[in-house]
Amino acid sequence: MLGEIIKMVKREICGVKLPDGMRKNERFPEPIITPTTKADEGHDLNISKEEIIEQGIVSAEDYAVMEEYTRKNFCSWTRNCR
Repeated sequence: MLGEIIKMVKREICGVKLPDGMRKNERFPEPIITPTTKADEGHDLNISKEEIIEQGIVSAEDYAVMEEYTRKNFCSWTRNCR
């Protein structure tokens, strides 16, 4: 938990730098991907794209495909939910 607070002070989540001047509950200029992984206990842990690839959870190529699908689906979902 403390690590997540420190990351937020640095204005970063899951390896994604937050835009300067952004306020609480403000919409991002474009969607961001915030992956998590299971902790041994308690809450899920945020993990960056780089950490996922470095740890061999998925390859860079597979991550790029997942990221593309995630962005396309998000755009589709937000259009249909408004």
